[in-house]
Amino acid sequence: MGIQPVINTNNLKIAGGLLLIGMIGTLSILGLMRWSRAKENKSRLDDLTKLLDGMVDREAAGLEALKELKAQFVLAVWKDTEESFNLVDRQKLELDLLEAKRAVRSGVLSANDAGSQIDDLEITFKKALNDIDGPVHKLAEVRNAQQECPRMLAGLDAAFQDAEKEMRGDQIAMVTRMKLAEARHAYEEASSIAKLPPGMVDWVILLNNLEKVREAVEHVSKDAARDREIAEKIQDQDPDELLSRMKKILDEAEERRVSVDKRIYELGDAWDEYFRAQNYRSENLNSTDLYLLMSSIELIIERHHMQAVERASEEVQETERAKEAR
Repeated sequence: MGIQPVINTNNLKIAGGLLLIGMIGTLSILGLMRWSRAKENKSRLDDLTKLLDGMVDREAAGLEALKELKAQFVLAVWKDTEESFNLVDRQKLELDLLEAKRAVRSGVLSANDAGSQIDDLEITFKKALNDIDGPVHKLAEVRNAQQECPRMLAGLDAAFQDAEKEMRGDQIAMVTRMKLAEARHAYEEASSIAKLPPGMVDWVILLNNLEKVREAVEHVSKDAARDREIAEKIQDQDPDELLSRMKKILDEAEERRVSVDKRIYELGDAWDEYFRAQNYRSENLNSTDLYLLMSSIELIIERHHMQAVERASEEVQETERAKEAR
């Protein structure tokens, strides 16, 4: 006759009680989280309702701004802004808001789904408000640009005078002089546009172009300082000596190229720089120009070499992976 196991009913009752307490606790926490989310959803819907109520006044302000934009400025200034403004459908926003409110009223159990619906609605409202406020913002942007352009032009006039002084002497590279000439041409074009009747000018684009000109002049000034440093550094070297150095650099690069894999890369663009340097007399290039071309050749060679080494390494890895896969 076997021994019957003794079941301690008290232990079972305790375990069951603990399990029940745990389940009740978990459900309570989940319930509190859903209740908190439902409360948050209601608050967010209240905020959206206020935004919707305020759209009437904001639309009126947008219409007034559009009216002024159309009366004072060219089509290119306000066309996109008007199109975005006209795409806003306030009635649809109102219907979407009502639908979200119904979802919230469904109860605490649907709080998470309602919250996701409100997330999407907030994004829609944000875009709609940006489009409604677009004309007001555009008008302010255009007016600011219209005021800034004359000041920018006056400042650039002085900046060009300073840059011209920095260009004096035979130490400045041709490429630096060409950059200054290009910036001067862009400046003169902008000056001509600024003299047109105000209603014919896209002031925002004009201001953007003037800012680019200012950046170009600043770069030219830095390049001019660099050129003078280079000229001092190579003052004892004649152009033919610089050409010989370039040729030596290219010949060594060709040898290194073959050692990697002759099929992987070519140095045609580096040789193009060298051939241009050979014509320095006909192109009115000075020693500073030649030094810059030599630096360019070195950079091109190094870039090609690094790319070739990387590709060769990748090919080795691919070959090893193919062997392992067999």
